[in-house]
Amino acid sequence: DIFQFTLATTSMFKIYIPYSSSVDVDVYLMHGTIAQPGDFIEWSVSTLEEVVSRQLPAGDYVVKFYYYGFGVSLPAAGDCLIFNMVLSIYPSSFLTGNGMITQACSSSTLPATITGNQNTLNTYYRSLDAKTWSKSMTFQTSTV
Repeated sequence: DIFQFTLATTSMFKIYIPYSSSVDVDVYLMHGTIAQPGDFIEWSVSTLEEVVSRQLPAGDYVVKFYYYGFGVSLPAAGDCLIFNMVLSIYPSSFLTGNGMITQACSSSTLPATITGNQNTLNTYYRSLDAKTWSKSMTFQTSTV
């Protein structure tokens, strides 16, 4: 399977596919269009979860999926293969304009040793308080 998308502005792109015991899905991100795919940008080809995450400039892109079975036959081409996937695309300006991301952390160093059964109070991490927003996207799919 393959789909194409166009970014109007520099954006953060991420695709995540969790492990599935029924099918291994490999993911390839490329420049270009379905008709004229270009160079590979990034790919994920493990038998566990798949993650592709990149900041991409404005332009045309293609994501291609390859499927492999785990010692069993894959569903027939006419069957509907179902797997979970998370896809997110955020304009980089949204992320760089968010102070929770761009402000420096207060300097708080980790202790050299930690004593068991003793409470330690300090903050050693930051959490992102970005609000999620949805926008409809149109995908064109085709068989290759």
